[in-house]
Amino acid sequence: MVKSMNAHLLRLAPLRTLICFLIFSVSYIACDEENMSESEAGSEAGSEAGSEAGSEAGSEAGSEAGSEAGSEAGSEAGSEAGSDTWIMIGTGFRRYEPLITDQEVPIIAGIQGGFHVWGGFIGTGFNDADVRIVYTLELEGETIASADYTEFELPKNSRGEFEYAGVSVIYFRNEDVEPTSGQLMTLKLRVETQEGQILTDEQRLTPRCCE
Repeated sequence: MVKSMNAHLLRLAPLRTLICFLIFSVSYIACDEENMSESEAGSEAGSEAGSEAGSEAGSEAGSEAGSEAGSEAGSEAGSEAGSDTWIMIGTGFRRYEPLITDQEVPIIAGIQGGFHVWGGFIGTGFNDADVRIVYTLELEGETIASADYTEFELPKNSRGEFEYAGVSVIYFRNEDVEPTSGQLMTLKLRVETQEGQILTDEQRLTPRCCE
């Protein structure tokens, strides 16, 4: 009887081995698929985070490079004119951005129902206490938008130059925005100091409606 049972168990041994092998294989595949899913999820999250960080860093680097380029151009213009006093008109909301001739700029829909383009400038060599800043946007000699105010003190950049942005050059009439969108205009800047010193600059650009 004992010999018969032993013989029966010996015959079952390969089957048990096969069953154990199958259970181990299924568990291994399930674990491997789970690890692969976690790895893919981690890789995708890392890729998105890296892309966002790279985009933000690239935007900041581009803005800083533009500001430096504008500063160098302004310094060269002042040097050619034989003066250490100069301003250079530009645009920009959060920080100054230089303008190139005929550049397209967005027309912004303001929260109070009006429309404007952004004005900015850099400069040096003048007294900025209670300085008056005047912008005009002209189409064929007619002023269609403006900004006029007095600033107590101007901020400076890391190079010690005055650097200002976020000026809303506001359209007089909303009905002028759509018909004039895409037309070549001139953005003019006039800075007046307490001592009566006047600095001016201008640039041709193309406002485009609407953001």
